[in-house]
Amino acid sequence: MSLPRIVVIGMGGTIGMVRGADGALLPAASVGELLDQVPAAARYAELTLVPLVSLDSTNLAPSHWGELIEVVAEAHGQCDGILVLHGTDTMAYTATALSLVLPRGGHLPVVFTGSQLPLKSDHTDAARNLIGALLTLRLAIRRQIAEVMIVFGDRVLRGNRAIKTSEIRFPAFDSPAFPLLGEVTAAGIRLTGLHTERTQTTPFTPDTRFDGAILTVDMTPGLPPEALRAVLHSGHCRGLILRSLGTGNIPNVGPLSLVPVIQEATAAQIPVLITTKFVGGSTRMGLYEPGRDALEAGAIPTGDLTDVAAQVKLMAALGRGIPPRAFLLADIAGELTVTEDMEDESH
Repeated sequence: MSLPRIVVIGMGGTIGMVRGADGALLPAASVGELLDQVPAAARYAELTLVPLVSLDSTNLAPSHWGELIEVVAEAHGQCDGILVLHGTDTMAYTATALSLVLPRGGHLPVVFTGSQLPLKSDHTDAARNLIGALLTLRLAIRRQIAEVMIVFGDRVLRGNRAIKTSEIRFPAFDSPAFPLLGEVTAAGIRLTGLHTERTQTTPFTPDTRFDGAILTVDMTPGLPPEALRAVLHSGHCRGLILRSLGTGNIPNVGPLSLVPVIQEATAAQIPVLITTKFVGGSTRMGLYEPGRDALEAGAIPTGDLTDVAAQVKLMAALGRGIPPRAFLLADIAGELTVTEDMEDESH
């Protein structure tokens, strides 16, 4: 049986680092240098290496997402699956951005992985994650699965539902509002059956437009409206996300009311999104008066989108110049659970 053809795209991160003379972690010279340290990887696939960028993922920006999207589009008709080696800090952002561009049910399986420790560390998780990612890709290719996944530790997650939950634990990612797609076990990869099936492989035009000029603000008691107005009137903010108290509640009484700020932003064509601080939670803005007032002022609810997905979807809407409300409240790639409450709040 011939091996599947997998394109390995290197985007840096801890898995792509080695220690320098001073002990600090530095990007390795190439993806090939890394894979040479895990010779077993070549047993699972015919690997083609694409060293795209070698950065700590903290320094990756929407422009790098665009580069990745173009490489994926080019590789789409030339391989069976794609593996992206990426840093953990912004892995969920990049995976979400890619998922919003690929044709739903019409793309090759893509797996992101990385590590908490470099490959050369004594008790590294890098080799295990890399092999787990390759095994997941092999199964996804065989099962005709169209998903952008994160494989990390023993978990297989939908990329646009994932968040990083730990800076030190080996299972660093979780999917709090959506079940796992599968697990990496001693018996192999076990899928839950919640994945998207690939009905066909559809060529697509890469859309690399993301506008990062958004501000996300935690709601805290006593936050002065003038602080938000200063940003909105600066000319540099094109979108605002308020991480609400409760299920979508925003202060709505007295001099600290943010309802007028939402009205002003909406009138200025600056969309205001409301998320919840609760991990795995969902906005239900019609439940209490502070949420209803924000909704009536023009705020956009985000349902059970993760903070990451809400931010990336807003970047995509702004970059493409499309109405953000309809785009944010639509399930594009399995990132959102559309409910009756959300449909009522969308009007």
